[in-house]
Parts: sequence; structure tokens; C-alpha cells
Amino acid sequence: MEFTNKAIEFYARSDIARNSVKEIEIHLKENSTIRQYISDRIWCTYRGTQNSPYVLESMHMALEKFFLEQAKNFDSEILQKWLFYLLINSKSASITSVVASIVLANPDKTFYIAETLFKTKELFFYDTTRLQLDQNVLCPLKVGAKGYIFQNERIESRNLEHRKTSLENLFLKYQLFKSNDISDIEAEQRQKSLWNILDNYYKELSNESNETESNKIWRLSLLRMDRRKMNPILEKKDGNIILNLNPEINQNLKDYSEKCLQNILEQS
Repeated sequence: MEFTNKAIEFYARSDIARNSVKEIEIHLKENSTIRQYISDRIWCTYRGTQNSPYVLESMHMALEKFFLEQAKNFDSEILQKWLFYLLINSKSASITSVVASIVLANPDKTFYIAETLFKTKELFFYDTTRLQLDQNVLCPLKVGAKGYIFQNERIESRNLEHRKTSLENLFLKYQLFKSNDISDIEAEQRQKSLWNILDNYYKELSNESNETESNKIWRLSLLRMDRRKMNPILEKKDGNIILNLNPEINQNLKDYSEKCLQNILEQS
């Protein structure tokens, strides 16, 4: 932890990080906060997709692998205590991204940690970028005659089920589904907590006088996460049942979304 903190502090002051690294606040209990350095490169350290020093990548990959393997042996309270320890002692969001990965892999056991992460809106964007990068084809590793061993490990890691989701997806999933281990009362309490987080975000947006492009992107993200603003419809297709969420989007945002999609298609 100390090695990572020191390395990221030096990196954040370097010329290469001048226009990419910023500080965010992680909101803890009792209205306390901690500050961490973040960028796409920092957030994706544990995934090895953003040209970070190999020693840092290896340390973060090992940390994630340890918790992914051991989470099944921890009860919810113990696992969340360890994850909270990582959060509050890190100055680098590279550790927080590992925490987010463990949450995505073990959502029922880690709701309190997920709730903490959800209170920092920047994390949704960085984790969505991580998800997009995880879908890319891996470049071949040049590590000698036995390089296939390392290449296979990277492929296996990328293909883990929780790589296919993100914090934004998880936020919605908590509102739509629950396992048999979660009581109806607890599921309802979780839902109310999530809606309170959303309402605080809506309030922040309503207090801003100008509707910037970043605000529009954030509004679309909130709509994708808010179960209250959806009209789910079950459809049958090819023998499968598909859940169509039908989010309620006003015309301005719909036009903006379609314009962004068109720009992406033209550039691809």
C-alpha cells in the first residue's frame, strides 16, 4: 500500500500526468471523506490495459486475484472490512478499482462497499472505460518461449464473468434482482439507499445553471441506473425471455444520445 501511494504521488506530479490525473473524494461513513488520485491509466492498473509500470500492474493483479480467490471463504462482514481497509488507506484509485472489481464479483456480500463507491460519480465513468477496454482483443505478449503461459492467464482473467459488467450495471442490478440470501426487507432497504444516492445526484444537477455536455452524459447515466424511471417489459425471442427496460428519456436527451451514437458509427 505504501509503495503504491508513494508511486502514484510522484506520478501525479509528473509532466506526463499533468493533464490527465485529478483528485476525487471517496465518501465514507459519518460524512468523512478521503482524497485519491485518479485517471484512466491509474484506474486500469490492475487490468494492464493502459501502459503502467509492470511492477505496479503485477502487484495490483496479484491483489485482485487473492481477493477473488479468497472471497468465497470470507463472510460478508470480514470481506467488507478488508475492502474498507484498502479504501481508507489508499491515496490511489488504482486500489479502489481493485475493490470495485471484488464488489462486482461478489455483489451480495459487498453492498456496503458498493454503496460507498456509488457516492463518487467519477467512478462510474472510469469503470465504464475499463469495461470497454476489457472487451478489446489482447495484444500478444513477448515474454520468451513460454509466453503462452502468461498470455493464457490474461485471457482467462479477461473472460471472468464480472469483467462483463460495471458499477453502472451493478447499481441497476441491485434494484431489479436479489438472491435468495437477501431478505425482502433488506432488498427494500438497499433500494431506498440507492434511490437516495440518485436523488442527491439529481439535486446537484438541478442546482447547476448551465446544461453542459458532461451534464447531459451524466443525466443519461442516471437514467440508465434509475429503476423508477423505467417501464420494464418482458419479451420472448427465440425461446428466450428478454427484459426490455424502456427508460424514460426526454426528447432533448434522446436527440443528444442519437447524435452521439451517429458520431461513433461514422468514426468507426
